[in-house]
Amino acid sequence: MHPIDNLLAGYFAEKGVAYPSAVEDRVFARRVYLDLIGLLPTPEQLETFLRDPAPDKRAQLVASFSATSATTPTTGSPFGMICCAMTTAAPASSTAGASKSPAGSIARCSRTCPTTASSPNW
Repeated sequence: MHPIDNLLAGYFAEKGVAYPSAVEDRVFARRVYLDLIGLLPTPEQLETFLRDPAPDKRAQLVASFSATSATTPTTGSPFGMICCAMTTAAPASSTAGASKSPAGSIARCSRTCPTTASSPNW
């Protein structure tokens, strides 16, 4: 049992609250996507997850976001794109005549971040 579960179990027992059961896979996947990237999974992503027979598919889903964020500066979300723009700003010596506005940074980001080009229109 996870240490947080130990704390909750004590609190629930003290208050007479039943420990909630695990949510179904569809709900779990939607929550993970919303919590980690701020977007719902596509129907294809959701169906792929639901059809996966692996007993640890929930852990794999969460880990897949960790692996993605370690190699890509953005996840396709508006917040991720802004973070990407902030972290990919070109050095001062190479920005002669380039826009120094946030919009210019985002434009640079869209050229340098592989996931930005496929981001949904928002």
